Amino acid sequence: MGRFSRVILMSGSSLAPWAMGFRVRDASVLLAKEVGCSTSSTDAILNCLRYLDANRIAQAYYRVIDYYNGTDVFGPVVDNFLPKDLQYVARTPVEALERGEFPKIPVITGISSKDGLLMIKRKPQIYRMGALQLKQMFESELIPRLLERSHLLRNYQTVKEVVKFAFITGAANETGAVMDQMLDFFTESNFLAPHIQTAQYFSRYVNPVYAYVFDQDTPDPNIFSSSLNTTGAWHGSILLYLFGRAAFLDLIGRDFNGIERGVSTRLQEFWTNFITTGTPAGVRSSWSQWTKFTPTSPYHFWLRDGRLSLGYQPHRTLFWTEFLPKLSYMGLNSNDLGDFPYPEQYREGSSSAHKIATWILVVVVVILLAVLMMVLSVLRRRRKEQEFTSRETSPEVTGSRSPLPSPSPHPSRSGRRPKTQDQGYISPLETTGCYLAIFHFVDRRCHQGIPSHTHTARAIHKKS
Repeated sequence: MGRFSRVILMSGSSLAPWAMGFRVRDASVLLAKEVGCSTSSTDAILNCLRYLDANRIAQAYYRVIDYYNGTDVFGPVVDNFLPKDLQYVARTPVEALERGEFPKIPVITGISSKDGLLMIKRKPQIYRMGALQLKQMFESELIPRLLERSHLLRNYQTVKEVVKFAFITGAANETGAVMDQMLDFFTESNFLAPHIQTAQYFSRYVNPVYAYVFDQDTPDPNIFSSSLNTTGAWHGSILLYLFGRAAFLDLIGRDFNGIERGVSTRLQEFWTNFITTGTPAGVRSSWSQWTKFTPTSPYHFWLRDGRLSLGYQPHRTLFWTEFLPKLSYMGLNSNDLGDFPYPEQYREGSSSAHKIATWILVVVVVILLAVLMMVLSVLRRRRKEQEFTSRETSPEVTGSRSPLPSPSPHPSRSGRRPKTQDQGYISPLETTGCYLAIFHFVDRRCHQGIPSHTHTARAIHKKS
């Protein structure tokens, strides 16, 4: 048995864009400068920070976060560059999940319906903007930053335009409408999609996995220093119901109402049952059984009213987990930020059948092109022959409406010459009469049986 026997993941996933460190080296140097430490080397920064007051470091930390517009930059990093005995995170989260390299223990994982409010409230400048300014910020800052942290930089312009179309293009030019789209953008990309992906990976190896949705509207306690008064199941609000009346009263400033008290009681019961038995809905529970999440039956339990749903916003999830990664991988333009870990099904060389099918398609296309060229060549030759025949039999060429007599076989084609009465063969130069069939220019004169002033002509001689 390892260090943990059960796991409850509340609005958090190692696959979230914010889960791993982002520009950690640059942020660390900036933090050192904020507190007055030397930045000559990593050791110098660490030695300096060890002797500083924790409050001073915390204040500098928030200034660094503000510098990056509210984006968390500090976090775990893959340390496979270290000696093996010193490595702590040797693989990226997606690589570890694909390989099944994690403890096989019961899991509860879920999200709150408006988790994305966390990102909005950490950007106070948003609340002073109008609709057009919000759209501009959406396009120029929020989407590019998310694509970078999600490793979707390949085929960047196309992916960016698709995300822009999905969240900005259709939004009305009203501040509230744009804010709603921004909320969906943050919730889906940072919480919903990572949650579903994580549950899918876990359920391949772990039994059981339970998934939930928390959607209890909760007053805004303004804990993020925001001037926006928003209600909803915001990020972290579930903790107020888990810790009970004291926490709710201290942060919100009032006691539970009837519905809120019921949600709190039910949540505490589920979590306690899971910790003690490994099953959230106990045998004596008055609520319906909380059905397990599986890859083929992704059940979600709604904590507010106790209902079950088969899946949760599957189309919105697939937009982030399937469509955008495939669209990004299809791009021909690479980026300058190095190689990123793509899911196994999108990696180059992962499917030999795909390669074989591609080469077969190439061969078929080449063969079809060759056949097309042959057909065009034959048609062109036949057209020239038809033009030759029509001009040869034209009255303008023959000088008469009567058909030409059949010409004698050409010596070079027949292999022999026609016989004469005296010598056995007829020579074209011995004739006195001539018929001229000329294509471009005709002079119907014969001098000593020889046609003259002809271009591309053939003379047919007949003995007089």
